[in-house]
This record gives sequence, structure tokens and C-alpha cells, in this order.
Amino acid sequence: MKLSSILALSLLLPLAPTALAAKGVGQVERIYPSGSRVYFRLKGDECKQGANSGNTYWYYELSEAASGVNTSMLLAAANTGKIIKIGYPSCDATKNQKINYLYQDF
Repeated sequence: MKLSSILALSLLLPLAPTALAAKGVGQVERIYPSGSRVYFRLKGDECKQGANSGNTYWYYELSEAASGVNTSMLLAAANTGKIIKIGYPSCDATKNQKINYLYQDF
């Protein structure tokens, strides 16, 4: 019995960082590509709200497999006013930070 519990736990451990990631929610306020990254900001984002008068951003790398999908989702959400949700490892309102994932509920 103990072996099966250990095996199950070992299979779930790689998922823990993503599952425990903080989440940001809001409408897209600004998007801009720069170099190999796409930076964006969400309206009412609790993490970035008071940061340097709103001058810090979330970003993802254009080299990532999901970058095209992320860009499409951001642009569609910006044009329709829909809410985007992001996952990130931690909140630091003083610097630009890379996201873990981006999604939208319908």
C-alpha cells in the first residue's frame, strides 16, 4: 500500500509548481512586443497595480511553443474586452515577470 502512495505522489510532484502558481485576472490594458518577448499588462491586476505607476509588465518568450496561441488570445481578449487569467510563480510589483501560463474562460 505504501508503494502505491509513494508512486502516486511522485507522479503528481512535477505538477505542483503549476498547480500552486498565483493567478492574475483582468482585461488586457496594453500589449507590446520587444525583442524576443511579448509584454502585457492587465487592468486591475492586484500584483502590478501600484508598481512604479503601472510601469511593470507580465511577459512570455516568443520562442515558447505556446507564444502564438498566447498572442492570439491576448489580442482577441483586448478587442472584445474579455477577461484573461494568468499563472505566475510569484508577485513582484517592482519588475517585469515571466508568466507560467495564460488562459480564458468562456
